[in-house]
Amino acid sequence: MYFNHLTDLKDGDNVFKVECLDQVGNKAEDELEIKRIIPKIYDDDSRMAVLILPFAKDEHYDKQVEEMFQQQMAESKRFNIKKVFAPLTQEQLADPGRLKSVLKELGAGFIINGSIIKKEKALDIYAEITEIENLHVLTKQNVYGESEISKELIETLCQGLAVKLGSDLPLAQGEIKLVKGDKIILTLGEQDMVKTGMHLIFYQMEDPIIDDDTGEVIVDAYFEELGTARLEKVLKNASFAQPFNKDIFPKLKQGIQVVMK
Repeated sequence: MYFNHLTDLKDGDNVFKVECLDQVGNKAEDELEIKRIIPKIYDDDSRMAVLILPFAKDEHYDKQVEEMFQQQMAESKRFNIKKVFAPLTQEQLADPGRLKSVLKELGAGFIINGSIIKKEKALDIYAEITEIENLHVLTKQNVYGESEISKELIETLCQGLAVKLGSDLPLAQGEIKLVKGDKIILTLGEQDMVKTGMHLIFYQMEDPIIDDDTGEVIVDAYFEELGTARLEKVLKNASFAQPFNKDIFPKLKQGIQVVMK
């Protein structure tokens, strides 16, 4: 006899009770325990950390648009949205050095800015993501809708814009192909839609430690994060990465896994 059942697992312990009953009333039951552990490298906090700056607006500005865009970007789970406790001043926004200082305090490496053009029966939203350290624009996207301006239209467009931004910066995974001197070559390339300026995490999975006599798992398998890096150059089938901390070089070798932030 075979059966299946689909369900969502919560973080931590998940206990399932299985009962079996035959035609004459014989009953058997058992419990199955599944422990779900989400590695830190897949946490929302490990994704691309961005600060959304105030968008350029026209005289018909509606604050619902920016609020909805913030919400949809956070709900997309592709980005780690950072927030400031007080609005940035015009001096901070205009000075790259001061802006970099604010982002460093927040732990963000990217900014999102753009524009909102609202007309009587049309709405155009444009956004771009820039790596602040090198002022390198990674992606530019826009959405446009013609209809009566409503909460539903704003939500649809903002959701679509968040999807387009995330899709153009995919959560690609690969591994180190070669380490030679201070050069790290990855298996990720243009075919994986990665881009110069994207950040990544180096990690490796450690096997569980099992007692030879009892077969008991002493230490569960776990992911070890080794460090982070920036994509410096992207080719068709490979890319070059530069670690932010060069002290991790001794840990890096062929086969070490990578995932984009």
